[in-house]
Amino acid sequence: MRRLLPLALALALGGCSLLPSMESDPFDASVAVHSWQLEGKMTFRCDYDEQGFFWRFVSQSGALTNENRETVATLSGNLRLTHRDGSSVSAHVEKSLSPATSRNAGDVRYIVDRSAASGALRGVRYLTRIRTTGGMPLASCSASQRDTTLRIPFSARFIVYR
Repeated sequence: MRRLLPLALALALGGCSLLPSMESDPFDASVAVHSWQLEGKMTFRCDYDEQGFFWRFVSQSGALTNENRETVATLSGNLRLTHRDGSSVSAHVEKSLSPATSRNAGDVRYIVDRSAASGALRGVRYLTRIRTTGGMPLASCSASQRDTTLRIPFSARFIVYR
């Protein structure tokens, strides 16, 4: 019996390593289905808090094009992606991509809140924005700019995952 206890313990512990980790990333099981170039604008509003004046992010918008430079989708509001077939998804920032997985501080992963039931965006679960250029204010705003809006051009690659 004493000889079987270590064997049973080893088998039990070994079997545990086959179980999925609670830390696993569901994104790892996703498949990229679209990759589009975005040309757009980021919108900011001059705001004030206890640390002073700053540009508060409001939204991003733009046109997404395929490899033939045809507009296939639009980005609007607070991250609503609408395909030309009428399908759409709404998403929110899940996380900024780390330096280990991205070379650009503007790269972001979005998780889809509401996926399309049909069309090109059917079943979409994640979006990533990579190779982001532009879009950020170069200086803070001032009291004379309070409540003014600033729109800054930016470009990025959007990758859509199921």
